[in-house]
Parts: sequence; structure tokens; C-alpha cells
Amino acid sequence: MKSKYLVDSELAQALEAMPAITPTRESLHGLRENIAQLRAVAPPAPGVTVEEKFIAGADGTSLRILLYTPVSSRLTGALLWFHGGGMVMGTPEMNDPQSRYFAHRMGCMVVAVDYRLAPDFPYPGGLDDCY
Repeated sequence: MKSKYLVDSELAQALEAMPAITPTRESLHGLRENIAQLRAVAPPAPGVTVEEKFIAGADGTSLRILLYTPVSSRLTGALLWFHGGGMVMGTPEMNDPQSRYFAHRMGCMVVAVDYRLAPDFPYPGGLDDCY
């Protein structure tokens, strides 16, 4: 990795300990399962409700979203959140602690999109879902 020198020296050891991951169509299902098991579980944030909804995508696809809403009657705005995973793995739940924190601390609604993943849904499927 050409940018490894940019990693903080205290974190470099953890990076070195991580196995190299080269996703293939054959290994992707297993990688997705492994990543899902690593998800941190957060205690309920005070004053934040989480609601699962389904909305229609631009092409009529049913998209799942999670809405993190502070119970405060005065919202400061909204944050549209796309989980990591290179558009091939991940779910909104993997960022549950952050989404709860943002909603609670910033007083904003967080909309986390469960976009379609490649290669099952090739480019630009997931990107279109996010748009």
C-alpha cells in the first residue's frame, strides 16, 4: 500500500495485524458475513428513535432505510449516511453507534440507506440508490 506511511504509528501495528482482503465473487458472501459479525452494538442513545422504512428508488426498487430521529422537537438538519464497504459489502446497521451518536449529539435526523451491493447489482445500481 503506497499510502501506508500516512497511517499514525500507533495504528500502524493494528493495520499490519489485519489480514489482506481480496474480495472475489466466490469469497464475497463469506466476507459479508464476517464483517456483519464484527458490528459493534450500541446501547440505546437517550432521546433517539430508530425506525425502519421502505421507500421507492428512482427505478421503482424498494429501498430500506433506517431513520434515527432525536425526540427533540427542534431538528438542526439531516445527515444522509452511506455505509462503508466499497459498494460490495456492509449494511446501515454496521454504523448504528455512529448514527445514534450523530442524531443525539447534533440533534439531526440521520437517514442511513441500505443500498444494493455489487456484483449482484452492478454499477451504477448502488450509487443510484444513494442518489
